Amino acid sequence: MAPLALAFFTAALALIGKLAIDAWSRHHQRCSVAAGLAGEIGAYLTFFRRTDGAAGFRAIAGLSIAERKSRLSAVSPLPSGHPVFDEVAGQLGVLSVPLAHEVSRIYNIVTGMRLIIGNLSSDRFAQSHDAAQKGILEFIASTIDTELPNANTLVVALDGESRRWPWKPVVATGVAIVAVGLIGGLIWYFGFFADAPGRIVCAE
Repeated sequence: MAPLALAFFTAALALIGKLAIDAWSRHHQRCSVAAGLAGEIGAYLTFFRRTDGAAGFRAIAGLSIAERKSRLSAVSPLPSGHPVFDEVAGQLGVLSVPLAHEVSRIYNIVTGMRLIIGNLSSDRFAQSHDAAQKGILEFIASTIDTELPNANTLVVALDGESRRWPWKPVVATGVAIVAVGLIGGLIWYFGFFADAPGRIVCAE
C-alpha cells in the first residue's frame, strides 16, 4: 500500500507542479511579447508623430508636379521587415484575441504605408497624373490621422499587458500547494488507518 501511495503522491506532485510552472512561463512569455511589440510600435510612431507627418504630406500634395518631384526624390525605400514582430509572430496567441487582432492590423497598416511611402520617389509615381499623386498623398495623410490614435492606444494596452500583475500564476501556485497538501494528507490518513490493525496486533 505504501509504495503505491507514494507513487500516486509523486505523480500528483509532478503534475500539479508542472501546471504551476506552465502558468508562470506563459505569464513571462506574454509579458515579453507585449513589451517587445509595445517598444517596436512606439518606435514606429515617432516617425508619424513628427510635425511634418500628415501635414507634411498634405503640404507636398499642394506643390506643383515639378516641385513635388524634387521634394520626393529624396525619399528612400523603407525597410520591409519588423525585427520584433517577425520574431514573435508565432507567439501572438499568448495575448488576448482582441489585442492580437489589433497588433496584426496595425502591422499590416505599417507595412502597407512603408511600401507606399517608399514608392513616392519612383519613376512610376513621378509619371502619374497630378490628381493621382495628390490622391495617394492625401491617403497617406488621412491614414496617419486615423490610425495614429489607434496605434497609441495599442501601445498603452501592450505596455499595460507587459506589467499586469501575475494573478493567474499566483492562483495556480496556491492551488498547487493546497492540492499537494490535501493529497498528501489524504494518503497519510488512509495509510495510517489501513495499517492500524497491524500495529494493534503487534502491540498485543
